[in-house]
Amino acid sequence: MKWTKEDIDFLTNNYKNPNFWELCPKFIPHRTKSSVLGQVRFLGLKLSKQEYSDRKSVTSRKYAPLSKGYRGYKDMGGAYIASLRNHAKNRNLDHTLLDGSMDNNAYLYQLFTGFCQLSGLEIAFKKYQKNINNVASFDRINPNFGYIKGNVQWVHKEVNELKWDLNNEEFLAFVKDIYNFSIVKNEQ
Repeated sequence: MKWTKEDIDFLTNNYKNPNFWELCPKFIPHRTKSSVLGQVRFLGLKLSKQEYSDRKSVTSRKYAPLSKGYRGYKDMGGAYIASLRNHAKNRNLDHTLLDGSMDNNAYLYQLFTGFCQLSGLEIAFKKYQKNINNVASFDRINPNFGYIKGNVQWVHKEVNELKWDLNNEEFLAFVKDIYNFSIVKNEQ
C-alpha cells in the first residue's frame, strides 16, 4: 500500500512525540511498526540505535492486528483458524465459529487460558511456543456437533489425538479405567 501525504505528514510532525507509538494505531492503523520505522528511515529522519534494533526484532504477531489483512487474533494465527475451517468443511461439520470474523476469533482467543482444559498441561500456539511438546489444539467437546459456541475447548495436541472421536465424559472414563488398571496391576 502506497504511503499517502497524510501518513507522511503524520510521521514527520509526530515522530519526536513521546507518545508516538500510542498515536500510530489511531492515525495510521493500517501500518505495522516495521513499516512505520522503515518509512521514517526512508524519509531521512534519524533513528536511535534502540529504535533501529526494535525495527529488526518486530514480530508480526505483536503488530499484526494493526495490519488491514491480518485474519488472526493477537498471537492466534489466522492460518490456523483457516486450516480448522477447511477440515470442518471437508467433514461437513458446522463451522460458524471458524468464519474468521474478529468477533468469533476474539471468542476463540478468550477461551484460551494457556492450559489444557482436560489435563491442565501448559499449552501454547504452535508458531510462538518455546517447547515443541506443548502445542495447543482446538477440540470439539462433543464430536457429534460442529465448531459452535459451547462445544469447543483448547487442549494439548496429544490429548486431542488420544481423545479422537470420544466426548469428554467417555474420554475421562477411559483414562480413569487405564489409570485404575495400571495401579491395580502394579500393586499385585
